[in-house]
Amino acid sequence: MVVGLSLLIIGAISVYYGFSQSASLQMGHAERLLKIRYTKANKNYSPILGASTANTVDNIYINLVMLPKKNLTKEFKNEFQSSSDDLWRTEHAFTSAGQRMQSLNLESLLNNTHQDQSSHLTGQTLGTIVMASAGCGKSFVFTRVAPIKWAAGELWPNKKLLVARELRFPDVHKATSLSKLLGLDGIGIEDSNAQQEICDHVREHPESLVLILDGLDEVSLKDMSSFVYDVLFGKELQGIHLIVTSRPCADIFQLSVLPHFHQHIELMGFKQDDVERYIHSVLSPEESRDLDRRS
Repeated sequence: MVVGLSLLIIGAISVYYGFSQSASLQMGHAERLLKIRYTKANKNYSPILGASTANTVDNIYINLVMLPKKNLTKEFKNEFQSSSDDLWRTEHAFTSAGQRMQSLNLESLLNNTHQDQSSHLTGQTLGTIVMASAGCGKSFVFTRVAPIKWAAGELWPNKKLLVARELRFPDVHKATSLSKLLGLDGIGIEDSNAQQEICDHVREHPESLVLILDGLDEVSLKDMSSFVYDVLFGKELQGIHLIVTSRPCADIFQLSVLPHFHQHIELMGFKQDDVERYIHSVLSPEESRDLDRRS
């Protein structure tokens, strides 16, 4: 009886570690494929500007000014719930130089999701929502720069997977499962068993995933699948690091998602020094002079 029980325990342990090892291998495979995809995207983009200039531009975008909502003026907080793009560009959107010095950077963004957690949010998704007006660079920095820097090991190197997707596409906002939301088919993982092992691993170790969903304002929550809706409201994939970007919007239904995020960030735009760096790095002398004349 004792021998039989021992064999049963040993067998169970072997099966468990067998599955764990297989899942880890599949996660490693997914990580490599994602990094290859992001690296290829970078190589396709770099020739347009040149590798050195493209890297300079990426670093400028990494330095975009991002402020926690708690640092904004009282007037701006009051207007937050009904702000539109025009309102977002008012004087309230631009805080003092002292507040700008308290800005976050991409590297610290995940660390800050652990702060200011209310008791009623404990155990939910570690979510950050980044709000910014059109043209501030939010999509570029979160769907291009962040994935490229992660693939190069320069950003969030302890995160096994970083998946950046645009909510405006139907295959994203209508995704009915984790594998579809992650786009595993699209990176070359088509085997259903492999997909399942990756998804199981993510659910067991949610801290290993950074999921970026860009453009909340570009799709109505009413049009989303129940799965994506539950991800946004912290009912699915609890414990992952979720970053959602959006323009300000007055749609009450859309804004109702905000309280479910641990951290609200306002992306202010470029620092003046970086604007000048961009002009000198990217524009020709003739274009720079023309810009100076127009301003």
